[in-house]
Amino acid sequence: MDVVGYRLHRRHRGAIDRIEAVADQAVQLVTRKMREGIDPLRIVVTDSFGIDDHVLRNDAALLGTSKRQRLTSKSPAGRTSISEDGVLVVINAERCPADENLDVVLVHELVHAAQLSRPGAREEKLRHLRNNHGVEKLTRLEAWGANWRISADEREAGRLEYLASKLR
Repeated sequence: MDVVGYRLHRRHRGAIDRIEAVADQAVQLVTRKMREGIDPLRIVVTDSFGIDDHVLRNDAALLGTSKRQRLTSKSPAGRTSISEDGVLVVINAERCPADENLDVVLVHELVHAAQLSRPGAREEKLRHLRNNHGVEKLTRLEAWGANWRISADEREAGRLEYLASKLR
């Protein structure tokens, strides 16, 4: 597991330090509770501007395209995606002013990392990325199924956020 900063102001150095301190324990808690493994993991800590930029660059590189999709959400606390060699978790340090918030976001995103490590999930995520970047369209039924799966994954991640309270 690799923890790095990306376009991050030095005032957020504490966020990287906190994640480095608890990441291994958080991965153990999540994998034990979900009974799932997590593919090779890279955690990037960034700011509100860097979170979408980093994920979009990763997705474009993964798809081999220079097309850049626009993300419509307002600077989320975290995003998880697949990468060429595993799973990418990107955390927005500006949205996590306290260690407790950072721990909850880390656990939430690690649950998504475990979900993306399930059999067939990587291929499904690639199909969704191709659709989102305009490379290959999903049918309406496939899009509905993708949205249902995303909602179910979000509910599961939300239910397991309590694991953050066990981090030391």
